[in-house]
Amino acid sequence: MGSEPPAPEETFKTEHTLKTDEGHRSKGELVAPAEEEDVVEGLEPEDGEVVEIQDEDVEPLKIAPSPIQPSQADVEEHRLTHVPYRSWCPECVEGRGLGEQRGRHAGRAHDIPVVGIDYFYITEHGLQTRSELTFAEDSEGDKLLTDARRKGDIVKCLVIRCYESKNVFAHVVPCKGDDEDKFVANLAVEDLSWLGHVKLILKSDQETAMRALQQRVQKSVNCEMVLSNSKRYDSKSNGKIEKAIQEVEGHVRTLKLHTENHIGQTIPPGHPVMHWMIEYAAELINMFKIIHKRSTPRESLRGKHTLRRLAEFGESVLWLPETWESGRMEKLEPKFEHGVWLGVCPRTDEPIIGTAGGIVRAGTVKR
Repeated sequence: MGSEPPAPEETFKTEHTLKTDEGHRSKGELVAPAEEEDVVEGLEPEDGEVVEIQDEDVEPLKIAPSPIQPSQADVEEHRLTHVPYRSWCPECVEGRGLGEQRGRHAGRAHDIPVVGIDYFYITEHGLQTRSELTFAEDSEGDKLLTDARRKGDIVKCLVIRCYESKNVFAHVVPCKGDDEDKFVANLAVEDLSWLGHVKLILKSDQETAMRALQQRVQKSVNCEMVLSNSKRYDSKSNGKIEKAIQEVEGHVRTLKLHTENHIGQTIPPGHPVMHWMIEYAAELINMFKIIHKRSTPRESLRGKHTLRRLAEFGESVLWLPETWESGRMEKLEPKFEHGVWLGVCPRTDEPIIGTAGGIVRAGTVKR
């Protein structure tokens, strides 16, 4: 018999060695041919060349849960009452279904610090968000709200909270959103600079005024910043800043009641002392509220607790002017002057004193 004709080229090749993560395959082992997308044009392997296939690392795929269909008897029994809620029941989903549950964030630290920012209002009924006010959220409601702010019945405030260190800042602002003088943006920039983050995510809702403020702060702050916005009509997606508003609200309410009981008068929302009361309430939270690892928010950033001796908000105190400390005062004039305790400066830890001539920062204060 003559020699057999050569066999056609087989699907599997044995001339090449496949390099994998598990080691080198021996020569002659069957290797599946590469898919078309794995072959790079112009780089086809030659005889004896080693073909290297690299695995790519990808994030785990999250798939929406698919409800398991029960038996027909269970379906008929559920239709009698539709209790309890079942994800496989179309009527239950349409009538009582909730939004996507993102899960708890405890123990899931962000690689980049997140700082939340939002507005709230001071009224005669306490601190409220825009949705809690009686004014409609339209052009007519905004006009009525502006008139109430001009009369001093309502005061608009800005709250900023670092989700990582739990430090919170609060300020009374003269306008909504960005302003020509950059007053509101400068307040936010100063607070963000105090936090000391070289890179952060600034998160707020999707309100037009707030997004404009975000962009102004991004241009002015001296660090790398990424802007983020919560889901529209979903307050829970920015729940940490809502919690900060509740904390500031509770402490402002306490300081206000304490001061009113001492002076025997009611402090209206538009009174100038409310500006300092709100900032001091946030600073007291930073200085004394214990968070994780038994440290305060300020201590988590500065490494030490405040050593400043405090007085009651609104208390009449004696403070030492800087001119006396430098020896330029006349010997027969009073050494200390009268003032009112209004808070502590976060940057310098100096007491903020209200006097007849204005606001001063004192180095030495006596009760």
